[in-house]
Amino acid sequence: MLGAFRDAPDELVQNAKLVLTELLANEIKHGRYPPGESLVCRVERNKRALRLEVSHKGPDFSMPATAVHPSLRMRETGWGLSLITNLCDRWGMRNLKGNRLVWAEIDMPGPTSAIR
Repeated sequence: MLGAFRDAPDELVQNAKLVLTELLANEIKHGRYPPGESLVCRVERNKRALRLEVSHKGPDFSMPATAVHPSLRMRETGWGLSLITNLCDRWGMRNLKGNRLVWAEIDMPGPTSAIR
Protein backbone atom coordinates (compact mmCIF):
# COMPACT_ATOMS: atom_id res chain seq x y z
CA MET A 1 0.00 0.00 0.00
CA LEU A 2 2.64 2.56 1.01
CA GLY A 3 5.10 1.29 -1.59
CA ALA A 4 3.03 3.07 -4.26
CA PHE A 5 4.73 6.35 -3.36
CA ARG A 6 7.73 5.89 -5.62
CA ASP A 7 8.63 9.59 -5.45
CA ALA A 8 8.67 9.69 -1.63
CA PRO A 9 11.98 9.37 0.21
CA ASP A 10 12.58 5.83 1.47
CA GLU A 11 12.96 7.03 5.07
CA LEU A 12 9.58 8.73 4.94
CA VAL A 13 7.88 5.60 3.59
CA GLN A 14 9.55 3.47 6.28
CA ASN A 15 8.38 5.92 8.95
CA ALA A 16 4.83 5.78 7.56
CA LYS A 17 4.86 1.97 7.70
CA LEU A 18 6.01 2.04 11.31
CA VAL A 19 3.37 4.63 12.27
CA LEU A 20 0.61 2.62 10.60
CA THR A 21 1.77 -0.51 12.43
CA GLU A 22 1.65 1.38 15.74
CA LEU A 23 -1.82 2.82 15.03
CA LEU A 24 -3.12 -0.67 14.27
CA ALA A 25 -1.38 -2.26 17.26
CA ASN A 26 -2.73 0.39 19.64
CA GLU A 27 -6.29 -0.10 18.40
CA ILE A 28 -5.99 -3.89 18.58
CA LYS A 29 -4.65 -3.73 22.14
CA HIS A 30 -6.61 -0.80 23.57
CA GLY A 31 -9.51 -0.16 21.17
CA ARG A 32 -12.18 -2.20 22.98
CA TYR A 33 -14.06 -2.72 19.72
CA PRO A 34 -16.84 -5.33 19.59
CA PRO A 35 -15.93 -8.97 18.78
CA GLY A 36 -16.14 -9.61 15.05
CA GLU A 37 -15.89 -5.91 14.23
CA SER A 38 -13.29 -5.02 11.61
CA LEU A 39 -10.60 -2.42 11.84
CA VAL A 40 -10.61 -0.25 8.73
CA CYS A 41 -7.27 1.06 7.52
CA ARG A 42 -6.98 3.91 5.03
CA VAL A 43 -3.92 5.56 3.50
CA GLU A 44 -4.19 8.59 1.26
CA ARG A 45 -1.98 11.33 -0.03
CA ASN A 46 -3.10 14.90 -0.55
CA LYS A 47 -1.14 17.94 -1.73
CA ARG A 48 0.86 18.23 1.46
CA ALA A 49 0.76 15.03 3.49
CA LEU A 50 0.43 11.30 3.70
CA ARG A 51 -2.57 10.53 5.92
CA LEU A 52 -2.91 7.23 7.77
CA GLU A 53 -6.21 6.28 9.42
CA VAL A 54 -7.51 3.38 11.47
CA SER A 55 -11.20 3.30 12.37
CA HIS A 56 -13.72 0.98 14.00
CA LYS A 57 -16.86 0.91 16.08
CA GLY A 58 -15.99 1.36 19.71
CA PRO A 59 -16.30 3.44 22.85
CA ASP A 60 -15.12 7.02 23.15
CA PHE A 61 -11.48 7.53 24.05
CA SER A 62 -9.86 10.58 25.60
CA MET A 63 -6.57 11.81 24.17
CA PRO A 64 -3.69 11.44 26.64
CA ALA A 65 -2.36 14.71 28.07
CA THR A 66 1.21 13.79 27.12
CA ALA A 67 2.71 11.32 24.66
CA VAL A 68 4.74 9.55 27.34
CA HIS A 69 3.28 9.10 30.80
CA PRO A 70 5.92 9.50 33.56
CA SER A 71 5.26 5.96 34.80
CA LEU A 72 6.34 4.59 31.39
CA ARG A 73 9.81 6.11 31.35
CA MET A 74 11.55 2.96 32.61
CA ARG A 75 9.35 0.42 30.84
CA GLU A 76 10.29 -1.61 27.79
CA THR A 77 6.77 -1.33 26.30
CA GLY A 78 4.22 1.46 26.13
CA TRP A 79 6.12 3.78 23.80
CA GLY A 80 3.69 3.68 20.85
CA LEU A 81 2.25 7.19 21.28
CA SER A 82 5.71 8.66 21.76
CA LEU A 83 6.91 6.94 18.60
CA ILE A 84 3.91 8.23 16.63
CA THR A 85 4.46 11.74 18.00
CA ASN A 86 8.12 11.72 16.97
CA LEU A 87 7.58 10.33 13.45
CA CYS A 88 4.49 12.35 12.45
CA ASP A 89 3.82 15.99 11.88
CA ARG A 90 0.31 15.69 13.32
CA TRP A 91 -1.88 12.99 14.82
CA GLY A 92 -5.07 12.67 16.78
CA MET A 93 -8.38 10.92 17.11
CA ARG A 94 -12.05 11.68 16.99
CA ASN A 95 -15.27 9.97 17.94
CA LEU A 96 -18.27 10.10 15.61
CA LYS A 97 -21.49 8.45 16.81
CA GLY A 98 -19.92 5.23 18.04
CA ASN A 99 -17.12 5.15 15.47
CA ARG A 100 -13.57 5.92 16.48
CA LEU A 101 -10.96 7.24 14.05
CA VAL A 102 -7.26 7.48 14.89
CA TRP A 103 -5.17 9.34 12.33
CA ALA A 104 -1.64 10.54 11.66
CA GLU A 105 -0.15 12.77 8.98
CA ILE A 106 3.40 12.96 7.67
CA ASP A 107 4.23 15.93 5.46
CA MET A 108 5.25 14.89 1.95
CA PRO A 109 7.48 16.74 -0.48
CA GLY A 110 6.62 16.98 -4.17
CA PRO A 111 3.48 16.55 -6.25
CA THR A 112 0.55 14.39 -5.23
CA SER A 113 -0.10 10.90 -6.56
CA ALA A 114 -2.93 8.44 -6.10
CA ILE A 115 -2.62 5.13 -4.31
CA ARG A 116 -3.40 2.22 -6.59
